[in-house]
Order: sequence, then C-alpha cells, then structure tokens
Amino acid sequence: MNSLPLTAPDGTVHAYLCGTCFMVHKSHFHKPGNLPEQKQLDLVRDSAEKCCACRTCGSPVDRDVSPYHCRPHHEVEKAATEARRVHYEEVDKRGTVVYDGAIKNALDRDAAESLRDYMSDLSEEYWCAGWLSDLEYSLWGFVVRGPSDWGLGQIQASEVDKIKRLSDKCGGWWIWDEEVSREIFVTSSEWDVIFASHSQSR
Repeated sequence: MNSLPLTAPDGTVHAYLCGTCFMVHKSHFHKPGNLPEQKQLDLVRDSAEKCCACRTCGSPVDRDVSPYHCRPHHEVEKAATEARRVHYEEVDKRGTVVYDGAIKNALDRDAAESLRDYMSDLSEEYWCAGWLSDLEYSLWGFVVRGPSDWGLGQIQASEVDKIKRLSDKCGGWWIWDEEVSREIFVTSSEWDVIFASHSQSR
C-alpha cells in the first residue's frame, strides 16, 4: 500500500496519509525523549502503509465486507469467530451442568451462593478483579493463618469471620474450574484435600 507524507513549507514531514482512504496518521509519542523523531516518523509511515491492507496477507482490504481484511481472509475470520462462539456456548452449557450438579451438595444453597458472591466481592475490593487467580487459596489462607496485607489493603478479621461462617453454614467452599471457566462448589471434605494438596505443592 502507499502512504503520502504531509510536509511543512520547509519540507519537514509531520504526518502521513493513507494513500487509499486518506486517513491522517501522526505520532502519539508527544513527550520529548520517548522515541527519536525519525523512529516516530517510521512508525507513522508504517501505520499509514498498513491502514487499508489486509491484516493477514497485506493485500488491499475489501471495504464492502471488512475494514481489516481482504474478502478471502474476512471469510476465514468470520468462520473462526463463529467457531469461537460455538465453543464458548458449549463451555457455558457444560459449566451450568457442572455448577448445578455441584451446588446440590451444599447444606444451604443460599449460604453457598452468598459465600461465592462475597468471595468475588473481596476479590474486586482488594484486587479489582472479579475472581483473582488462586482466590480460593488466598482467602482460605486467611481463615487458617489470620488476616494480613492483601492487594490494595489489609483484609479485616470481620471479613475473614464472615467467609468462615458462610462456609460452615453451607458446608463447603468455591474453587475456580478452568475446564468450565467458572466457580464451582466443593464440599468441606473435598476442599480440605484440595487445599492440603495445594499447600504441599508450594
């Protein structure tokens, strides 16, 4: 693809146009010292060159079907997107089946779901994440060893007491299941084995 330089009267190049759609491409590295000036211009020119080129093969895009791909590769991407949609739909259905089967083992379903929501709330509050990686182990570690610094602050004794109280009431705990990409309930006896195995492996 071709690019067109935008120059000042003294011949200095300040930006580039895409030679197909005429979109202006300019540097975003405004602070001095971020990148050498020539490097900035090289990146801008490269951006203009690729503006209307297929992201897969570099041939001109077919704007009737996609701003990012030629027609053949647009069809490939469309098929891949549909395959991903079907895959995640199947994972979601499987997750629902696993979830429903597991939570039947809770002594108190309402308490179990309250525990799950509270664990997620703590993850969001202290880490800004809906379900922090290894959240189940971190929170249970506080139950075993007591409160301490965590993420953006220090988890409180009252918060630890609440998760332990809810866990006792429902007779279990929540773990993240990678296969179904969601939280799954396990009984207290199952959790004891999981936590012990995790602790030994560290």
